[in-house]
Amino acid sequence: MQYTLQGLIRGLLCNTLQVVEYPTDSLIRVYRPNPSDDLQGRINANPKQTLAVLSDEALSNRRSNLLAEARVDDEGRFSIVMDDAQVKYDGGALDIDLYLERVPNQKDEGASSSPVQVHITTIQPKWRETNNGATSVFNYTFSEASWCALRRRFGAWVILGRVGICENGRVTQGVPNLSITAFDQDWLQDDTLGNATSDGNGFFRIDYMEEDFKQTFLSPFINVETLGPAGPDVYFNVTDGSTTLLQESDSDVRDDVSPCLCVELCVNLDSLGDFPYFTSYGDIPIDAVHGALDQTTGLVTQTVETAGTVRGIAGDGFHSIIELGGYIPDTHPDTGRPTRYRFMYVISDTQTTPNQQIKGSIVRNTVVSQLIVNPSDPISTPLQPIEVRTTAPTTPLTDRTIVVQDQVDGWIDVIANTIHSGYANPLLAIDTRQIISGGNPSSVGLNGQRIWLQMQFEDIDGNGRITSPIYPMYINNWSEFAQLSLGVDLCSELSGDLPLTYSVDHELLQNWAISISTVASGFVSPALPSGNAPRGGNGTVTLQTSTWSPCVYHIRLTGRRQVTTGLQRDDSDTLRSLSVYINNSGS
Repeated sequence: MQYTLQGLIRGLLCNTLQVVEYPTDSLIRVYRPNPSDDLQGRINANPKQTLAVLSDEALSNRRSNLLAEARVDDEGRFSIVMDDAQVKYDGGALDIDLYLERVPNQKDEGASSSPVQVHITTIQPKWRETNNGATSVFNYTFSEASWCALRRRFGAWVILGRVGICENGRVTQGVPNLSITAFDQDWLQDDTLGNATSDGNGFFRIDYMEEDFKQTFLSPFINVETLGPAGPDVYFNVTDGSTTLLQESDSDVRDDVSPCLCVELCVNLDSLGDFPYFTSYGDIPIDAVHGALDQTTGLVTQTVETAGTVRGIAGDGFHSIIELGGYIPDTHPDTGRPTRYRFMYVISDTQTTPNQQIKGSIVRNTVVSQLIVNPSDPISTPLQPIEVRTTAPTTPLTDRTIVVQDQVDGWIDVIANTIHSGYANPLLAIDTRQIISGGNPSSVGLNGQRIWLQMQFEDIDGNGRITSPIYPMYINNWSEFAQLSLGVDLCSELSGDLPLTYSVDHELLQNWAISISTVASGFVSPALPSGNAPRGGNGTVTLQTSTWSPCVYHIRLTGRRQVTTGLQRDDSDTLRSLSVYINNSGS
């Protein structure tokens, strides 16, 4: 039999900002455990207790037990195949190791370690039989402490941060396209550790090597960090073009930082020139330089994870209700007048200037900011939500301010005295089903469509119009086409062979599978169809039930589309199900 172990490996860089990375220059290796009286104890142990960097001697001792290995891809995924005929594996326990050649974004200059191998844990896989043999899943996330300790071994240090508008010292609205420079304070000469540009949600990353802050004016003869043995003493400078938005002083220096530094940098929005930004679909940043959106196809290009939740992965399209994120100031940077904004769209396979207004049934009620009820006392006075609607509620809401969208031209007015000095993230929620409908899910083979979006901004007199870049969005609101049937009378007690006919289809189908469950003792599921490619599959499988015990059997067709709202990926599960009573005993 062929055994396939699949999974996801990642390292947590910053717990507070929920930033992870994937060890792309690495191998997952699986070994047959050495005979041990405490094998079950190793299987039951917490991986925090089993995680260890293996010595050369330990590696040499286990080399003969290696069953298979597989490279980790750009999204942290791996798939290891073990053929029973080749490696004499019978589905038993496995030792799981990670072989690291280097860590992500490590510079070639200054590397201070050769490859290392880390023992993660020992597992007893739960194998599930398929038409290709048996499969099981192993996912693992290195904690921030353990992953950053591994980065230190390679001399690779990193700064993860978010820059933007803050409340109580925390960034509540990220600001894109700002330049951030990190320095190491030194009594002789401050070192520049690196610089970065903030993405659509204000996030940035600066990678540097240990020798970048251990250099002195005598290097390479003396290579020591002159202000502390552990790490650099870091401070930041933030600019928008030639305008300095943040220049930290001696009192802001972070002493002897760890290999993974997480920071939130606060800037004064008044210094930004009150410029509007269109930055995201939900939590998916769309900026052409730093975003996660293919600027031609409108599909997600990489895994986006915020607050511990994956919002999208490479290849995802969009569906349902999407929040359009960004920032709209309440004062125009050129005219000084109050402002307004709207979004435009067009349906087109190739980039076309949007010419239709997003308004009416396309719009969903959206809270865009909070009003400071008493500007002279903004701290103790309760804030009041500001909500954009296409029509005013029949019964006025006393707990919020309602801004009604202009139903002629789609403009939304921006009121003053808000916590963001304007509106921010989301600016509008749109129901994409009103643009690209889902249609009849029983129609086979239908695809989604691409739209192009643009934000427009001007003062309330119609002067000083500013337009954002034009961004694509690939929308597919079709449900899976799914059929599952048995060529027998389901109202009768069944026996003998059962022809199972199935069909599942979707342009952006991520995975699908047919499974059988029962409480019957001794039941072993036969190999059943499954897949992980678009368009799914169809056919007829004959289920030979002669060895099945008399009982009720549940047959399910499950699947998941590769679409996201930018905040939540599709969570489809059971598409079709049948329950039958099988009795081959003749009684």
